[in-house]
This record gives sequence, C-alpha cells and structure tokens, in this order.
Amino acid sequence: MNLLYISPMVIDYDNLDGVARKILFQKEAFEKFAGKNSVYLASYFGDGGFRVVGENRNTEIQYSKKGSRQLELLEIYPQIPAVCDELRIKAVYFRIFALSWASDKMFNELKKRGIRIAVEIPTYPFWKEKWMDVLDKARRASMPTALKRTISNIVYYCYAKRLKKCVTTIVTFSDIKELWGVPVTGITNGYNFGSLAREKPLKAAGEDLHLLMVATVRNNHGADRVIKGLSEYINENKGRNVFFHIVGDGDAVPQLKKLICSLGNVDKNVIFHGFISGSELEKIYEIGDVGISTIGFHRLGVYYASPLKSKEYFAKGLPVVGTTVEHDIFASKSKRFYLAFPEDDTNIDITEICTFYEKLEKQGSTNQMIAGTASDDFSWENIMQPVYEKLKGESY
Repeated sequence: MNLLYISPMVIDYDNLDGVARKILFQKEAFEKFAGKNSVYLASYFGDGGFRVVGENRNTEIQYSKKGSRQLELLEIYPQIPAVCDELRIKAVYFRIFALSWASDKMFNELKKRGIRIAVEIPTYPFWKEKWMDVLDKARRASMPTALKRTISNIVYYCYAKRLKKCVTTIVTFSDIKELWGVPVTGITNGYNFGSLAREKPLKAAGEDLHLLMVATVRNNHGADRVIKGLSEYINENKGRNVFFHIVGDGDAVPQLKKLICSLGNVDKNVIFHGFISGSELEKIYEIGDVGISTIGFHRLGVYYASPLKSKEYFAKGLPVVGTTVEHDIFASKSKRFYLAFPEDDTNIDITEICTFYEKLEKQGSTNQMIAGTASDDFSWENIMQPVYEKLKGESY
C-alpha cells in the first residue's frame, strides 16, 4: 500500500528539532509495514522548499513564498491530489497544522479517489492554548496579530467540524473515542530507540546530581517549578550538590533568568546552554543524570498527555521526572523509572528526586536497563501499527 505522510512542518536535516525527529520516526515505522519504496513524505525542508520525497522521489511543489505558512498552504494543498494520482497513493497520514477551504478541498478530492485519511492532532485538547495565545498577543498591544489568530481559530473550528465527511480516523494522544464525529485512534508518543544507551551504572549517593531539561522552554514546560524547588533545597542545605541544565531557547527564558536573580541562591546551580544539537547535545546528555519532562501541562488545561521528551530521556538511559498527566507511562514497565509530581504549580521537591535516584542506584539500575525497558514499551513501530491497520481498512 502506497502511503503519503503530509506534514507542513520544517524538516531541516542539519538542525532537526524534536517535532521533525518524531515525523521521521513515524515515517520509518510506516516503512516497516508498507516497505521503504511505498512511503512518501510531503513537507517543508531546510532550504524553504516544499517537496514530496521518497526512496526514489524528490519533487518540488511550486508555491509563492508569502512569509506565512497558512497562506502558502492555500497553494500547496490543492496540488496534493494530483501527486497522489501519480504515486498511486492509497492512504494519507496528515499531521494537522491549519484547516481552511484548501485543506477541505484536498480532503474531498482524496475521498473521491477512495484514499483513506488519518489526521493527527499532536496536542489535544488545544483550544485553551490557542485562545491564551490570542490574549497574550492582545496584552502585548499586538492587536492585528491577535485579530488574525482569532479569525484563524474560528476558521479552524468551522473546518474541523467538516472532517467527518472525509476522514477515516483522527489520531491523538488522549483517551477519547470520537472527535468532531470522527472515530479516534489513541496513540502515545514513542521514540526510535536504535542502539541503546551505553551500559553505565547510576551515580552513588553523595555525587553531584545533574537534572536536564531539553525543550523550547515555554511556560508550560514548568522549569520555574524546578528552579524554585532547587532554591528551597539549597536553603535547607540537604547534602549532595544538584545542578539544573536547561537546553533550548524559548520565550520563557528571560522570565526564568529574572526568577533566578530574584531568588538569589541558584545562579551557580542553573545552567542555560541555549539551543544546541548534534554532538554538542549528546555531550550534555552524557552529563545528565535525570531528565525533566514537561511539568506545566495544566497551564494549557491539559491533563492527559504523552510528551515525546520523556521517551527521548528514556532512550538516553535517564530516569525521568514528570507529572501525573503521562498515563501511558503508568501503564508500562517503564513506570519504575518515572517519578510523578502533581500537575499543578507547586515547587518540585528536589530531595524527593534525590531519594528516587538513590533508590534506583541501590537496585542496580543502569542506563542501558532504562533504555531497554522503554524500547519495549514505546517503539514507534508498535505505536503506529493500529493506525496503519486502520488506513489499510482492517480492524485492529
């Protein structure tokens, strides 16, 4: 079965971010089922072009560059059905970005051709996040932008209600059974584990402990909870030195730096690395002992989630600190390597993290053991199989 993965995100192979890696991992999972020559990816790439690529395919989709992805997609989407004709596509996996008359027309044309469609909504529920973004723009006196986002949200909702005419299934990280009249296939975030983390025992009690957050550093990542907890821990002088490494750029970084100045006692224990990737990022992972997942989903009104970052930390052999929203981990064998705090604004108890880590160390846990367990739980191949079966038209 020939399958086209449509993702209007940027895949920059020289500078892959977490979303781009996830898209490529999902594509590789589909290739395991359909064969490498049968899966194609339609996406923006690092040079700014929008192309359809496959094992023996690299075709440019022509469009007028307008500086707005939503406007550009009005030209791109109508060209997709012809591409599907040429490639004899039988199924489409569409990672949602924006909905409009152009996406609606595309879905209708695909439906006429008998093509089965899965639409992935990466962050659901998301309405609170969308409207918070509008309010943020309004507060910053950017009323034209706030107005544009408001119109975009209304258009999105109107066309979302029309998906049931054409879409086979909606794919999302939740436990709901139906959305906008379309059956839902619930999945979790996975990871392409590849070669497992090298065998390395956890550190003995008393050694410095390095906490690591790799993110685009927004308010919902909750780094402030760790920083405040670290300040309390230092004030109480509880023993082993603990450091918090923040890797990535984002709009929360300036506020976090102000918070550190106001606390007055954590400036030597919190290290900002900025955005890094490749071998430099791998060096930071070598330093890290515990991964800090997203711990501020409640700020978006989300209480059921499956962040990719937790699986990435597991793949690196790190135990993970997160919150109670990650239901998929509680249902897995990896839960013993996961410490959950409440999904609220309370400070993170650093002493509890130290105790959690020391318990794993005494049990003889190693980095490779953590990665191996998570590989069995969260491989993309296992996660995407139900979606592929739906697209084939088979029950699962």
